[in-house]
Parts: sequence; C-alpha cells; structure tokens
Amino acid sequence: MAFYSAAFGWSQTVSTPVYAEFALPGGMRLGLYHRESFGRHTGRVPARPARGELTATELYFYPDDFEAALPRAAAAGARKLSELAAREWGDEAAYFADPDGNVVVLARPLAGSAGESPAALRAIARRWLELWETGDLSSFDELHAASFVDRSAADRPPDRAAFREGLRDFRLAFPDFEATEIELLVDAASGKVTVRWSATGTHRGTFLGVAGSGRRVRLGGIEIIRVERGRIVERWGEWDGLALLEQLRGLPPSPGARPRR
Repeated sequence: MAFYSAAFGWSQTVSTPVYAEFALPGGMRLGLYHRESFGRHTGRVPARPARGELTATELYFYPDDFEAALPRAAAAGARKLSELAAREWGDEAAYFADPDGNVVVLARPLAGSAGESPAALRAIARRWLELWETGDLSSFDELHAASFVDRSAADRPPDRAAFREGLRDFRLAFPDFEATEIELLVDAASGKVTVRWSATGTHRGTFLGVAGSGRRVRLGGIEIIRVERGRIVERWGEWDGLALLEQLRGLPPSPGARPRR
C-alpha cells in the first residue's frame, strides 16, 4: 500500500492493518483493502493473481505533474505494461501494474483535446468567477491544478499559491466587488474560456499602492482560462489598471496602457 504514497505523493488518511485510504486531488479518496479482509463486506475473498499476472482492476489517473509521475511510478515498484502512446479516446497514456497486479494508467490529454464539453467549460468558468465575487476560496484548490500558471502574474510569482494570495488581497481591497458577465466564449478544442466582464466595488483596503479610500469604482476587462480534465491550468487577464488607479486617487480619467492584474 506504500506504493501509492511513493508513486504519487498522496497523503494516507487512514492506516489500519487491513485497510488504507489515500486523499486524491479534487476531494476524491482511494481505499485499498488487504485481500483477506475484503470478504467482510462482500462475503467472498478475491482470488490472488499468480505471480506476474494482473487483476481486472484499472486505476486511471491524470497526475498534475505528468512528466515526474512516470519515473516516480517506476521507482516505487510499478511494472511497465505498455509505453506512453496516443490512445484513440484522446489521451496519451502509459500502462503499469502496481505490486498487487492492479493496472495503473497515467494519462494526459493529447494536444488539442481538452477533454471537456462546452457546457462543462462554461460551468467551470462561472464557478471560477464566483471566487472573485464571493471571496470564498474553499473550492480554489479544487478548481486550479497544482501545475496552474498565471500568465498575467504582474509583480507576483506565476504559481497557484501566489494567485490565491492575489485573489485574497483583491477581495480585501474590494469586499463588495460585484461583477457582470458581458460575454463568455468557449473553445472546447483548446479547453479555453474567454470572459469579458464589468464590475463595481468600494475601495476599502490597499490596492495598487493606494490605501483604502472609500471610493466607489468601476472597472472591466477580459479573462481567459484554460481547462484540462476539470481543473484550470492557465489563466490570462487584461484590464484597464490605469483607469482604476485614477479612480482610487480621485483623479480625472486619461488615456493610457492596460496593466495586468
């Protein structure tokens, strides 16, 4: 059972002599019984495969760090069954067997195959916009892959943790932030969703170096997210930061560049 901690770095949430449970990304769980104990619930003990043979169980995973997952699985004791190859269902996948003979598949979408329907992509984008509006970040890690990259990171690191902090700071600066979706466009082939939005908020905390002023501001911009297997892996954002800065300072509007958020 130690194989899954070693191969994927999953934390073991339950550890007993007969059962182990691992926390998987997205709130899922993987439970593994010792073969003899499984009969307590099923009334039958599964047959033990002969040495080198396989069970009829297949565990299909989309690891966040795919390139690192392949050698880690091999180092943890997985037996390679087939090389990494393009599969007809739209994934690139390699097949392994764990020490108990269960088939373990490590996969990632092929280029140009996002693996999500237009409806699913729209739903993910709207859940993501709710993070901005509500400030409730309880689903943040579920929505963003561990490998998430912020392509419009401005003055902060481009990783998931820094983006989370940026979003938290934004909500502290504008606690009543309210956005309106003007247009939402989906490209299912690339897994991208583009959102054009406008918003209002009251400046209560420091933002762009300006202490909370109590001024009511209006802003707008465009966000693009890219989704793979239900999680956001990239984000781009463009907005009129100069116009917002002038509002925060109580200055008259003037033409200028559009900084990133």
